Amino acid sequence: MGIMDGAKDKAREFLSSEENSDKLLDRGEQFATGRLGEDKAEHIAKARHAADERIGDGEQPSPEQQADPGDLADPNQSGPSTAPA
Repeated sequence: MGIMDGAKDKAREFLSSEENSDKLLDRGEQFATGRLGEDKAEHIAKARHAADERIGDGEQPSPEQQADPGDLADPNQSGPSTAPA
């Protein structure tokens, strides 16, 4: 077992506790709001809630809960461009 495997196991163990994951997500939400500003607070809260839904109880997300890759795309970036063959 490598160093990374041990780190992954410890992270899973830590996040398996609802209390620990909520504390971590709360701190992340506060930090992001402080850095990005109150005008982004609603978006940050939505991201925190989505993360909590995925890791909060340690269960794997259902297919309905999994993110659509299109939802993760940056709306300010154009899509992948392909050169004509």
